[in-house]
Amino acid sequence: MPYLVFNGTKQFHKKKILDGIQLSIQKGEILSLIGPSGTGKSTLLKCLAGIEALDEGQFFLNGKDVTLVPARKREVVLVFQQALLFPHMTVVENVEYGLKIHKVKKEAREQKVKRMLEKTEMLHAANQYPDELSGGEQQRAALARALVLEPKLLLLDEPFANVDPLLRDKLRIWVKSLLKEQNITSIFVTHDMEEAAMIGDEIAILHEGAILQKGTAREIYLRPANEKAASFYGDGMMQKQEFIPSHKLWISEVPSEHAWAGRVEGELYKYGQSFFRLSVDSGEQWITLPSSLPLKEGQTVYICKNPEEAAFLEKNS
Repeated sequence: MPYLVFNGTKQFHKKKILDGIQLSIQKGEILSLIGPSGTGKSTLLKCLAGIEALDEGQFFLNGKDVTLVPARKREVVLVFQQALLFPHMTVVENVEYGLKIHKVKKEAREQKVKRMLEKTEMLHAANQYPDELSGGEQQRAALARALVLEPKLLLLDEPFANVDPLLRDKLRIWVKSLLKEQNITSIFVTHDMEEAAMIGDEIAILHEGAILQKGTAREIYLRPANEKAASFYGDGMMQKQEFIPSHKLWISEVPSEHAWAGRVEGELYKYGQSFFRLSVDSGEQWITLPSSLPLKEGQTVYICKNPEEAAFLEKNS
């Protein structure tokens, strides 16, 4: 039996937010959960944490039915987008707060807090208050407060959304390493597919209260279950019920009956290359492709299925 097994329905004002959703996770696995706003991601986390009750369904954790177990006894910890540290408490006081609530003895509490501050690289800020910390330090303190409780399940609701991009990359790597070291079963919610792929052992795509697809980033990228699942990566095109990943597509300036027309919407630079954001099918699909061509915004280009075709068209134009 998987470590976590969940199936449930939740509705508000007669509208189903979670519609018989089914989810399973193995011990120590990190699952990245993605989906558009309003599709039920935060509601799912609240149901797992016990903050919201299911209308129908069951939740098993480590072989135990915890469907009716109250949040305070569930051993599930939820870390929100905002660090939500107590402003009048130091980092040490924030981290040990949950242990005090659980009546852990002082000596054991101090040892646990010190060890966790070391693991989260926050020992230097132990006596500082939240308003003296950077955004990244606040999130590390919030994570320390969660992990010191040794939860059976850790839920992270877009914890890096308010962190600047450079620090965000470092935190992604650091958080995954820490969770793996601690063998903590986790669900990580994000809107960023790159972040989902980097952190999660698997990715689950949530759409309209149901799981569209669950698998590794490679599986979802190369073999999306349907057009909606494919659109989350935004890294390929659906044509005649076939998904064509972007690494098999090339840009040409020359029209061809075997190519698809696209419009250049913008240019970006990444990994030492120029990429162009293209709209296809009158804006129904979007794709980003690399090209050394001097393309301009608003220009019509043609997307070929292989580099040989693109090279042939350019040579013979």
